[in-house]
Amino acid sequence: MRTLFGSLASLGLLVVLLPAASMLSGCDSDGNGGVTCMDTEAFDIEDITPDSTTTGDTVEDGACVSVTYVGRRFDDGFEFDSGSGLRFFVGQGGGVINGFWLGVREQKVGETRRVIIPSSLGYGSRELTDGGEVIIPACATLEFEVTVDDILPSSSCF
Repeated sequence: MRTLFGSLASLGLLVVLLPAASMLSGCDSDGNGGVTCMDTEAFDIEDITPDSTTTGDTVEDGACVSVTYVGRRFDDGFEFDSGSGLRFFVGQGGGVINGFWLGVREQKVGETRRVIIPSSLGYGSRELTDGGEVIIPACATLEFEVTVDDILPSSSCF
């Protein structure tokens, strides 16, 4: 399966630094033909792996990590991406949306989390398509299941 992160990175779309938006609900026209997003869900992290079974090192800001993940749209569960071996720097916008790296901060190696990412920490008002098919609609809340596989030497990222 081709990964969306890989596809988006090749288009230069993956690095997204968005300011936090107010936690309201809805999606409105901005009056200029664009869309203004107002988050319907708050950023949330749920540890799926019980702490007692995870003994790995803890991810800190600046760490280079390798993860396995599945990405879904929160509203309908549509799986838009999955992969393993995705490497990025935590806390530096290192090639992933802000909500993604925030979700693995302080996660332990071997631990799996469910991360809910509001549009303000995701792709915002941009609609992402693949071959004309809408993969991630504008203002979409995303859900990722993420396992940190390893903390790597900095030279291993990029």
